[in-house]
Amino acid sequence: MIKEAYCSYEVAKLLKEKGFNEYCLKNYWSSDKELHDWKWELSYNRNSDENRNTKDCAAPTQQMAMKWLREKHNLYIGINIEVGDIQMLPSYDFEETVLGYTFVIYDKETLIWVFKDKTPRSYEDAVEAAIKYALKNLI
Repeated sequence: MIKEAYCSYEVAKLLKEKGFNEYCLKNYWSSDKELHDWKWELSYNRNSDENRNTKDCAAPTQQMAMKWLREKHNLYIGINIEVGDIQMLPSYDFEETVLGYTFVIYDKETLIWVFKDKTPRSYEDAVEAAIKYALKNLI
C-alpha cells in the first residue's frame, strides 16, 4: 500500500508560522513531535481549530504544502532525477542509476528560477527540502 508523504514536524511548524491553515484529513503533529491520527473516520483539523493545543499543528501532506505554496505564494517546486550527467523527469524508471534529485523553485508568474539545489536523497526528501527552503527564505 502506498502511504502519504507528510511534511515533517519542523516543516509543519514553519507552515503554521507562515499562515497555513488548511484542513488536513485526520493527522496532526503534537508538541512532542509525534504524528497523531484522529480516531474518527473522517475528522479534519487545521491550525486554527479551537480544540487543539496551541503547540500542536496540522500535518499536511507534501502535496498539500506544494499546492499551498503555488496558490498562496506563486512558488512552484519542480523535482528532477539526477542520472549521471543528465537530468530526467521522475516518471522514468532508473532507480538503480539514480545519483540524487534536484529541486528547483520557480516564481510561478515569471517562471524564473528562484533557487536550485541538488539533494542526494529520496524524492520525498527533495520535496521536503524544497518546501523548507521556500518557507525559510522566500516567504
